[in-house]
Amino acid sequence: MLSRTSSSILNRRRQKISPAHSPGKPLRSSRTLLVPGKRLRGRTTDRFATAASDTRSAPIAVCTLAQMANGPESPGYGILQHEILVDPLLEDVFLPIEAVTRSLLSRRLAHLQATTPGALLIVSLRIYPGTGIPFTRDHALPCFTMGDFQQRGTITTLPRLVRVDQAEREAELMQFSSRAPAALVIPCLASEMDRPALQEIICELARVPYLDTIVVSLDAACESDYQRALSFCSQLGQRAVVIWNDAPAIQTLAREIEDQTVSLGPRGKGKAVWMAFGYLLGEGRVGCVALHDADLLGYERTLLDNLLFPILHPSLDFSFCKAYYARFSDRLHGRVTRLLMRPLLQAMSDVVGRNPYLSYLAAFRYPLAGELALDADLLRWIRVPGDWGLEMGVLFELIRHRSSRRICQVDVADRFEHKHQELSPDDPTRGLHRMAIDIVKHLLRTLAAAGAVLPVGTFKSMRVAYQRYAEDAVADSYALSVFNGLSYDRHEEERAVETFGRALGEGCEQFVSDPLGTPALPNWARVQSAAPEIGERFVRAVRDLDGLLEPCASVSSSRISTEPCLS
Repeated sequence: MLSRTSSSILNRRRQKISPAHSPGKPLRSSRTLLVPGKRLRGRTTDRFATAASDTRSAPIAVCTLAQMANGPESPGYGILQHEILVDPLLEDVFLPIEAVTRSLLSRRLAHLQATTPGALLIVSLRIYPGTGIPFTRDHALPCFTMGDFQQRGTITTLPRLVRVDQAEREAELMQFSSRAPAALVIPCLASEMDRPALQEIICELARVPYLDTIVVSLDAACESDYQRALSFCSQLGQRAVVIWNDAPAIQTLAREIEDQTVSLGPRGKGKAVWMAFGYLLGEGRVGCVALHDADLLGYERTLLDNLLFPILHPSLDFSFCKAYYARFSDRLHGRVTRLLMRPLLQAMSDVVGRNPYLSYLAAFRYPLAGELALDADLLRWIRVPGDWGLEMGVLFELIRHRSSRRICQVDVADRFEHKHQELSPDDPTRGLHRMAIDIVKHLLRTLAAAGAVLPVGTFKSMRVAYQRYAEDAVADSYALSVFNGLSYDRHEEERAVETFGRALGEGCEQFVSDPLGTPALPNWARVQSAAPEIGERFVRAVRDLDGLLEPCASVSSSRISTEPCLS
């Protein structure tokens, strides 16, 4: 149900905006175009409930549609499952949700925004048959917002100020990648194949024209999981590599590396990424590499376009690009960044004093973002942590090998979502509790390695200062939620702050007892020096396992095959 305020805004905007369509070509009736369907002229809960009871058992959406002259495929058409779109150009239409993907919705909205300046988009409520009662709060989003192009800190920030034509951007990237071929690395657990996010990512990546290689580094997988992963990746229709990290041949190589260098530690995201970097170095065919997770919901390939553009563009001199974005749905997400990282960096600055490394970290709008792109040359030199500290560890390694002027962050998406970790307040070995401890330890170790002196008494002051800044962060988040009409559970936020406060204490204790901690994985320059043939053997082992999938001529970007296509 739309709020009274949102309804009044909608009515005012209707008076100011006329429907955008070809002159002399009237808009056809929505009822005629979208049968079965019902008109809703009111917006009360009773009206929603009545309409829901008259429809089939499918989920229901309420939506106003613009530019309907050519039917459901016209630019104004777009219905997203579990969400409601309202555009102030036409009357409301009530109809069952069809299988319309987020990417299709994004294209429709992009066209609407380009042709109808000032259009208002309201992502509203969820309704299910049998109840007809919405269970999320309304929140309104303008299609156009003023970009924030102010530069803060020593790195360059690249916000999206205008809408860029995706076809033109991808054509540019194809041209740039002819000089520096690009690869994408996706660390992936076998369990991700049972979730919808990975399939959506595969479908979007199948339409990316400029990637040379997509590498899936598969962990916690048996042989049947590996065969299933090959089938998944064969849908891409382009060159792909699946690294089965649990395969006996790969494990043998890992043990040889350990015998000649240092322990590689237990399984983890960092180790999976490190293995993929080693494979790409062994092949030696790419000039830059992008990285993102396998659990991104609502994935659109524009994220990859935005991430790689600063690295591939020949007139830009960036070696590393990190993503930033807003994480929210009907409420704010990103608790670790909002309630741990930001307050902790403020507390450290108070206690330690002015420090270039802290200023460098504070310049990143989303320092824990796992989406990044970098020059292939950096793969050889950076040391990768094997645990939850991957994002923080990479930032520290990066500043050791590149000037901050060659580092940028880019606005990759209007909204961003992936699976949420449980807080796990009573178990420090699981969920966000464990993640927070690892982040604290890595932050303290990298800060010490950057030259900061950390006496034991510093940690008590740091915990007290953190508590104050975390309380301010809760108040800020509440104000932000109220201003945008989002739900806000203050009790849960306060519980998160309490858990992160304990994690800070536990992380400080573990740092004091073991300042060095678990060593990061060795960089590949050292591994290749100790075992010069390791890269070639790594590539051969993956190919012997049929892990290299070459594109089939019959598979095109317009049609995704579901049959395996193994080289």
